[in-house]
Amino acid sequence: TADVFLSSSYAEGLPLVFCEAQCLGKPIIATRTIGAVELLQNGDTGCLVNIDADSIAASVELLRLKKNLRTHFERASKEAAKEYVNNVSKLQKINEIITI
Repeated sequence: TADVFLSSSYAEGLPLVFCEAQCLGKPIIATRTIGAVELLQNGDTGCLVNIDADSIAASVELLRLKKNLRTHFERASKEAAKEYVNNVSKLQKINEIITI
């Protein structure tokens, strides 16, 4: 399995794959796109980097060396995933009410 999820996109609107990685509790490294900045809460729940090889490599190395930072982002991912589950549950309840 992967230790880290890395997205090196030039543009992302709502990257669903981030949500999937968070559900798996993976720390995320992503280039600064609109979707990444929003889903990673401006860097609080994952590493945001510039879109160049040196920045990406440095962040991979940082998470490899700093176990406490990697653990922080793993926990942050799991917490974010809980919010998705809560929102899906709420949407399902709304759908049930509407379709009665």
